[in-house]
Formats: sequence, C-alpha cells, structure tokens
Amino acid sequence: MSIKPRTRVVLGCIAAFGCLAVPARYTSTAGLAVVSAFGFVQQPLARAGQQISLAFDSLASLRNSAGRISRLEAETDRLEEQLAAERAASAEKDRRLQALGEFVRHLDRSSSEQLFKREALIVGQGTGAQRGVLFIDRGSSHGIRKGMAVVVGQSIVGTVRAVSPRASSVLLVTSRGSAIDAELTSSGKRGVVLGNGDGTMRMKYVSQTAPRAGEEVVTHGRDGVIPRHFLMATVESVQREASLPTYRVILRPVRDLDQLVSVVAVGPNVPAEEFPAAAGENNNE
Repeated sequence: MSIKPRTRVVLGCIAAFGCLAVPARYTSTAGLAVVSAFGFVQQPLARAGQQISLAFDSLASLRNSAGRISRLEAETDRLEEQLAAERAASAEKDRRLQALGEFVRHLDRSSSEQLFKREALIVGQGTGAQRGVLFIDRGSSHGIRKGMAVVVGQSIVGTVRAVSPRASSVLLVTSRGSAIDAELTSSGKRGVVLGNGDGTMRMKYVSQTAPRAGEEVVTHGRDGVIPRHFLMATVESVQREASLPTYRVILRPVRDLDQLVSVVAVGPNVPAEEFPAAAGENNNE
C-alpha cells in the first residue's frame, strides 16, 4: 500500500511528538527507531527549515535596507535644506556687496563734487517750446553736469537740463517739467515742487497739516544731487483737494527769474551757507 507524501509528513510529526512521552532510558533506542522509520521526512523538513531561515534572513535584510533608505532620505532632505540656506546666504551677500559698491561710488562722486561751484553768465532765454529755459556760458569742459542745481545767493532757480562742452541749458523751477524734492521750513513736511509754467509752482503730497501763507519752502536733497536747504519759494495759497486728504499748495518764487544776470552751478554737498544771503533770503538751518 502506498502512502501519500503529505500523510508521511503527518505520521513523522506524530512519531516525533510521541518520542517525548517515552521514558528517558528508552529515548535513545526509541529515537533511533523513529529516525530509522521516518527517515523519509528528514530531508523535506531540513529543506523547509532552510527555506524558512532564508526567508527570515531576507526579511531582516529588507528591514535593514528600508532603514538605510530612510536614513539616506533624511540626509538628502538635510543637505537640500543646507544648500538652499547657502544659496540664500550667497544671494544676500551679493546684494550687500552690490549695495556697498553703489555706496562707495556715491561717496566717490560726492567727494569729488562737494566743493564744486562754478559761476556762469546767462547768455540767452528760450522762447516758444523753450520758454522757461535759460542758457549759460559754461559746460562740461568747466565741470558742469546734467542735473546740477543752479542757484543765486541762497536760492535755487533751476537745474541743468542739457550740457555741451562750453554751454548748458537750465530749466527754471517754475517751468513745466521741473520737479524737485522740498520741505516746509516750519513743519518739516515733505513734498515735490512742480513748475506750473506760468511763473508759479505747486507742492504735491502735502497732507495732515495745512501750510501757512508766507511759509518758506527749501530743497530737501533726498535725491543726492540737489543740495539741501536752498530756498525755493514761499507759500502763496493753500486749498484742500476734493476727496483727497492732501492740500493744493501754490508757491511763488522768491526772486524775479526774468531779471537774472548770472548764476552759480553747485555740487550736491555745497551748503546754502556757502553763499551770502540776498534780499528776501534767510539763512535756513
């Protein structure tokens, strides 16, 4: 009679467990008998044990690999964060270096211009489209640069608009297109003074406190080109602008710009105190 393989395995297991009930003095003989009788199940059991052992080894290896992968992912994240921080620090360093370079260039330019004063004669006045423009007999060969302030005494009358080697044009402060940062002497309120083209000026962006009629307006020097504290005009009238929290301030120049004979082009760091005060001018600190 043939016994199925599965049945053989079951019988072998029963016999093996049965050996546990045999007294100790018979175990040796019984064990040999069982091994001899059921030797046909030893090899399959051995192979099954090896496969189970290999499976546990593979599982342990997989767990170790998963741990290593997790650690590598965490290290990768840390390195990416470190790289991003280093890139941000490098960008900030470049920005600061650029700002420092611009500041040094500004200092160099300012130091070379801080004592610049060049007197010039008025040789003509513009008409038509050139109305509100003066022409002076000094140019780039004399150190004149575009954007410089043009003053008479302690008052600013215009800015250099264009320069040739031996002549320049000056845009008067009352001309359309003129725009200069300024402040009110009593309150310190800042604004921008624009030329109206009719011999007057207006001050924009003045809020909160209404200026007083007769109050003086001086240059602020925020742009680093126009010197500070040169007298520009006096307040002629003040009106509250409709639907806006600001005032419409009309200014009148302190001198007759049609009667100018000579002017002085000045650098950005030349104080108004360098010049003697003329009639109607005060020495503003």
